Amino acid sequence: MAGGGGRQLMVELGELLEGLTGCAATLARSGPRRFSAIGHDSRNLRGGELFAALRTATGDGHAHVAEAVARGAAGILVERPVSELELDGAEGFTAVQVSSVRDALEAWARRRVSRARVVVIAGSLGKSTAQACLRAAWGRADGGRVAGNDDRNDSLGLPLALSEAPGPPSRAVLEVVADGALEEERIARMLRPEVVCVTSTEDASSLYWSTPAALVAGVRRMWPSPGVVVAPLSLPGWVSSLSGPRLIRFGPPGSGAEVTAGAAEGEGGGSWPGPWRCRVAAGDRAWEVLTRLHPALAGPAFAAAVACLLGLGLDPRSGIEALSEVGPMPGRLNPVRTAGGGILLDDTFDATPASVSLALSALERLPAPRLAVLGPARGTDVAGLQPVPGVRVAVVSGVGPSAAPAGARAPEQVGLSRAQTEAVEVLQGGGSVLVKGRAGSGLEELVARLAPAGTRVVRQDPGRRLVTFRSPRRPTWVEIDLAALGANVEEVVGELRGVALMAVVKADAYGHGAVQVARTAVAAGAEWVATATVAEAAELRAAGIEAPCLVLGYTPPAQAEEAVRLGLAITAFDREVLEALGVAASRTGGRAVAHLKVDTGMSRLGVEPAAVGELVRSARGLVDLEGIYTHLRKGEDPNASAAQLRAFQEALQSASSAGHHFRLRHVASSSAWWGQPGARFEMVRLGGELLGLQTADGRRRRPVLGFKTTVAQVRTVGAGTYVGYGDRYRATGPTRIATLPVGYGDGFRRGPRSWGSVLIRGREHPLVGDVCMDMTMVDISADPQVARGDEVVLIGRQGDRELTTEQAAERLGILNYELVSQILPRVPREAMMGSRTGSP
Repeated sequence: MAGGGGRQLMVELGELLEGLTGCAATLARSGPRRFSAIGHDSRNLRGGELFAALRTATGDGHAHVAEAVARGAAGILVERPVSELELDGAEGFTAVQVSSVRDALEAWARRRVSRARVVVIAGSLGKSTAQACLRAAWGRADGGRVAGNDDRNDSLGLPLALSEAPGPPSRAVLEVVADGALEEERIARMLRPEVVCVTSTEDASSLYWSTPAALVAGVRRMWPSPGVVVAPLSLPGWVSSLSGPRLIRFGPPGSGAEVTAGAAEGEGGGSWPGPWRCRVAAGDRAWEVLTRLHPALAGPAFAAAVACLLGLGLDPRSGIEALSEVGPMPGRLNPVRTAGGGILLDDTFDATPASVSLALSALERLPAPRLAVLGPARGTDVAGLQPVPGVRVAVVSGVGPSAAPAGARAPEQVGLSRAQTEAVEVLQGGGSVLVKGRAGSGLEELVARLAPAGTRVVRQDPGRRLVTFRSPRRPTWVEIDLAALGANVEEVVGELRGVALMAVVKADAYGHGAVQVARTAVAAGAEWVATATVAEAAELRAAGIEAPCLVLGYTPPAQAEEAVRLGLAITAFDREVLEALGVAASRTGGRAVAHLKVDTGMSRLGVEPAAVGELVRSARGLVDLEGIYTHLRKGEDPNASAAQLRAFQEALQSASSAGHHFRLRHVASSSAWWGQPGARFEMVRLGGELLGLQTADGRRRRPVLGFKTTVAQVRTVGAGTYVGYGDRYRATGPTRIATLPVGYGDGFRRGPRSWGSVLIRGREHPLVGDVCMDMTMVDISADPQVARGDEVVLIGRQGDRELTTEQAAERLGILNYELVSQILPRVPREAMMGSRTGSP
């Protein structure tokens, strides 16, 4: 198990122990003395690594030590005694016990770079490109390897990245991000830089800092008196306050900065995305660098790198040539040639207002036709972007903007599969496609599908693909897979063969989030949406959803004016509502639209079939009666529906006798349209089927909703101990109990019957005691590895196990529609694009 399968061994045990001063380090078990790296994710661990059992806010790595050793860990770094760990007699590994694993990693990293010349790269944008450029140039100028950390830039990522260097480095360029006081303290203790370089403060407030000034203040708190500061000319606030350190400023040509870089005016030398010549100048010296980086990235990065070399006392001349070897990085304005001759512009590392605008301007320089596929942008609503000439902008529905600002035209909303289809068409036609979105939107998965095999794509390595994007608001959340929803809608639209689809999104889309479901459904091909009330429809209109909308429930006459103003179609079944609509239309100058609801045997809302003709005649001149519909009480049964369909035909005949023909007739819902083509007419109304809920006739498409929480606490109780209210459960022996932060106040039902069990680490565990308003207890005795922070699935898949909505509903004795509709609003709905359920 030791040895790393031929991987180079980077960490010496002796060096590790020497670095752990103040951490009460003990060699608890002897084994291999060299390790290929330090890792903390047992799921992604490779043979030969030292596994660090971190305790974090979401979990305890000690629960995964056995898994790490089984996967080939050559050593473990732990806080608990080895004798307490469930290792099942495993051999051949080293164990180091410390008082705090996190502090130990920090101390080791501080020791590893204690004799190195260190340059820190901080700022909001451009850090990774500047790091890559300086590492290349410094290595060439000084004739040695320069360590780096790519984008593993926090207090945990830094030690892990440094562990991959072959021994203590003599030179290091390290990108850092501190999003709070604790991170600032940890990073400042680890690093004593010779040069501090700030690349930018642009978009700082859209990333981790409240303002650009807050970013700069944080850097100054970490290193109040560095030897050299390298900063852009656009940082006058910080520049004016500096007194001790040497300051080297950089900027574009003609800015007056000490170091400048950019395309020289009036000179040739190619153009991006092909190779082009960048002019770099320092004092009275200048050089030309042939590069394929985008000019907006190359200029600042080259200038920052040369300024840092000057700060290190090196002649940049010998390092300049190495800058041409730095190519576009995955996810950062990376133009990729595709098999069809088109250009895929991968910019999926992140999305801020400035970077979205830059990406669109870059797309303008690429061959037409041009398509921009956007996800959400941090701190902005991409619907407010100004139209870009020659570029069609499509926002992947659900992960994009909530609405267009007043006066702005919202970009087209599309589903993920449609975005892929259209992107392929553009690329095969020799055009250009930009894909841009931040972490969590999943748009890098679209890049992976479009790019040639072997193309490096951000967040597509095994470890990051296992990341679960949990809710930042609560440890209990609902995941809504909008890619599955879009695919379901597109399938149905194809199967309907020209019959219109109305997506029913009443009751907050059965608990799935009405706005995101409606937007995704319309983008995927639904022509109509439907709500139960005017208030629900108003929410859609406020979110910029302009598709035709039918209010299915009762609309009081007092709401008729609002309905007309919002452009809604109202369900009508008597003259009172029709007259109110007519009056509202005359007052507002709007158009009053109604669909007659016919009661054909459900005895709910509706006009009798024989009375339709009279109602049509009385409505003439008041409203536009564009539609007529009824609802089947047992749609999955053709025999039971036959009488209702005959009654509906009677209503149509009654209207025809009055001289009226409806443009839209709709009867079938999820349970009836598939097996009864005669019930489709011009439109069908589908709700639960689009969401992946099993229909009454037994069909089920891709599930859209997952209901999840996390383990809050684990404890062992003795025999005879009561668990929960009312003394309804008493342990019969030693029992491990996990407490979950979810209860009936979230819609996790208490009675008369409960959920029964949940999934943790891919296994089913029973509920014990009564479900409380905010908490639930589970017997986890069957799995001693369950720990705080472990994901708990209430509905959905985990590993190779699944707990479906239908299974949970059957246990509770309710309908699947009822179950999801009763997940209460305090549970955040987190939109996602594709499943991210990792293995346990």
